[in-house]
Amino acid sequence: MEVTLRQLIEISPELAPVLREEIHAGRLPAERRPGLAGRPYIIPIEALKKSSLQSLQALGEKAEHLLSLPVANRGKSPWRMPGPEEGGVDWWGVALRMLESQHLMLREVVDLLSREMARRTQGIEKREEEIRELSYKLGQAHQEILRLERQLAAQNLARAE
Repeated sequence: MEVTLRQLIEISPELAPVLREEIHAGRLPAERRPGLAGRPYIIPIEALKKSSLQSLQALGEKAEHLLSLPVANRGKSPWRMPGPEEGGVDWWGVALRMLESQHLMLREVVDLLSREMARRTQGIEKREEEIRELSYKLGQAHQEILRLERQLAAQNLARAE
């Protein structure tokens, strides 16, 4: 029986670098199969089982087991990751914890931005109030200047008479 490198990587993504290195070093016989999309590496399961690396031997046994299952029992993909009921990792739990963590980080960022926006809004409102006060004082100063000019003009007119 034979499997593709992609199928093996789907079974155990953490072994992808080891698989590629073994293939490129020539320690794991693999051939590029012409006529198939992307010319994938085809690896005999027996070669995996005879490998000097124990992790690759276990991967070969797992691939052989998956290929021996009836198609109906393989699930959606014969190369899916095993769930917690099969002794694998609870990927939904991992994904859920990751999403919760991202949600909390995003909430912290939104809270921080909200506080910063409120602080800036308060600063803008304070400046607006100062500008209104200065505008009022400027208007009073113009009125006082006009009153003093009228008073000065009246005094100058009184002297001229």
